[in-house]
Amino acid sequence: MKHLLLPLLLLITIITGCDDNKDNVENYSFPVLSHTAWDGQLETNVAEYGNADAAIEFETSSTGSYSFTYDDGTNATGNFTYLVSGQIIIFQKTCKELEGSWTLVDTGNGYMALDKNISSDNLAEITTLTLKQNI
Repeated sequence: MKHLLLPLLLLITIITGCDDNKDNVENYSFPVLSHTAWDGQLETNVAEYGNADAAIEFETSSTGSYSFTYDDGTNATGNFTYLVSGQIIIFQKTCKELEGSWTLVDTGNGYMALDKNISSDNLAEITTLTLKQNI
């Protein structure tokens, strides 16, 4: 039994020492989105999407609309449904640029930044959406 005490104490020390790192992880939560409007930028390296100025309105707790003005001057508008769960927002029934899961990576004082969740076979694809709330 005495032979197990020292390794057990060492293991407990290592585990509790690593526990301090969780305090450095940011846990953001979405602001109330219903009945809010946001302007910002959609930036991506996905060839078929393109960068755009973005305007997004969350009309209800589950529906909204978007408008993109792309770098080449073209426009796209449409609607979406959405669901928020923790730090994830899922846009559905919308354009390919917006469709899918996004992670809230920064927020505060009428600002939010989202990263599009990419599948493991597309790790090189980066898409971000930075938005500032219209007041």
